[in-house]
Amino acid sequence: MRGKYFSAILVAVILLISASSPAGERPVLKAKALTSVQIMRITGQAALRAGDVYGGDLYNGNPDVFITELSIYVKTEKNGEIFPRIYLCQIDIAPMATVPFGVNIVAGDENADYSWGIIKARGYEVDPKLIKSFQPSR
Repeated sequence: MRGKYFSAILVAVILLISASSPAGERPVLKAKALTSVQIMRITGQAALRAGDVYGGDLYNGNPDVFITELSIYVKTEKNGEIFPRIYLCQIDIAPMATVPFGVNIVAGDENADYSWGIIKARGYEVDPKLIKSFQPSR
């Protein structure tokens, strides 16, 4: 839960900094595609939840990237038949934070096996010094 509050604080600080910039010189935060190395630093566990929700927890191991969007694949397999699908997940994951996630999927048959992975991710880079100065106290 602490990661959720940290994400909200980080967004507020970034907005405050950009609002305090001189008029006409405001920085615009534009999400960009993450590199394969940055995507490999996103880890987590997921499974089929209640109903058709597939989700779990994700950890952003990037010290300088705020993640805003993920494209994930969920592969359903039963009796040798494979059904892969791609889903878009809008999410806010601060650097070095863990958050829950979930997407509605087309569920497979009962007793099907599921696997998943991240195909693409988008986000924006942030200054690690700024992040360290706003770490919540433990």
